[in-house]
Amino acid sequence: MAVVLAVRSKVKDYDVWREHFDSGAGFVEQQGVTSSRVLRDLDDPSLVTIHHEFADPSAARAFMQLMRSDAFREGPVQQGGVIPDTVEVWAGEDV
Repeated sequence: MAVVLAVRSKVKDYDVWREHFDSGAGFVEQQGVTSSRVLRDLDDPSLVTIHHEFADPSAARAFMQLMRSDAFREGPVQQGGVIPDTVEVWAGEDV
């Protein structure tokens, strides 16, 4: 069973954000992410949705907790140009 974590947010500059996102691939793999997919809104190119897939729910929950931490918001969120108030996170199991 796979677990998908969906993260949706607005970014100030997509190209800057994408470069930062791509540079963190090794970090997310260390957190248990088995694959990732980025979707960019057709009508609002500053709106992105990321699907991170995990092999088990505990890794997804730990990653969600990490994303909610001040260190994450002050590090990757700020550095990547994410607009903090727009971050939405949702997780679900593949059934």
